[in-house]
Amino acid sequence: METIITPYGAALAVSLVIGLLCYHGMNGKKPVVPALDLACAALPAGLAGARLLYVLFRPGAFLERGFLHIFFLREGGFLLYGAVLFTLCADALLARKKGLDMAECLDALSVPGLLTIALCRLSEGFAAEGLGNWVENESLWFFPVAIPNAYGEYQYALFVLEALAALGIALYLVRKHLPKGERIRSALLLYACCQVVLESLRMDSCLRMGFVRVSQVLSAVLILVIVLLRTAGKKDRRQLLMRVLAVLLITTAIGLIEFALEKSMIPNLVLYGLMILLCAGYAVLGMRKVQEQDPAETENQGGSR
Repeated sequence: METIITPYGAALAVSLVIGLLCYHGMNGKKPVVPALDLACAALPAGLAGARLLYVLFRPGAFLERGFLHIFFLREGGFLLYGAVLFTLCADALLARKKGLDMAECLDALSVPGLLTIALCRLSEGFAAEGLGNWVENESLWFFPVAIPNAYGEYQYALFVLEALAALGIALYLVRKHLPKGERIRSALLLYACCQVVLESLRMDSCLRMGFVRVSQVLSAVLILVIVLLRTAGKKDRRQLLMRVLAVLLITTAIGLIEFALEKSMIPNLVLYGLMILLCAGYAVLGMRKVQEQDPAETENQGGSR
């Protein structure tokens, strides 16, 4: 008889419960969306978003088997960014409905959300997902460095590294004092920067757009959105244009690196080193404040010309 709940599904459920408890413990006395209300709205919204985004990028797989297969969740097919987007939207709508400050409510979700993501990443080990390259050195055949895949071959436990990245960002945000609305933006930005590299290292099943992974494309789009949000409303349009151009150039360079990883003889270590540096550039562009120019200074510069 087929089991209804798999170890992976149980681990995901535990991860979500721990995340909600963390949210309540950190924000129970603050004017934010109550944990129970958040659970009732955000959990189904996140599940629907993760599934919907996957279907949008791979509609053919469901059209061939029939539309109803979209609802066969046990067959797999989810994208984390869909869950994140729909969860944030659910939290924002609840905040608006209750007359709460939307930015503060989203900020309150950042650290517990990263903790939940970290635990969900660790849960991937039960499904033999989130695996990196094959490990030839038998002395490294142990957890948390490597785990056996479905065929008994050892691969790097990349999901552990992904979990540590999310936890590291959460710890940074806990210790960092940021203005209202900046905590959630920083969380999304830094996580997206990390995922550009980590998604490239994954060797398991993942959606692709040519030689680039869908999650990498979504990470780049998210980074661009954060840069636009942080510069929106600023008077210096030149800085905005330069930052957007820089993001597009970095994205193009990372795309070329992904192509080189498959088609060139350049050592992967060199290519990944360059990719990490480019992602650090992403983070600098997204975190650095836009310098407002003094109107008097602008007039003087215009007169000097």
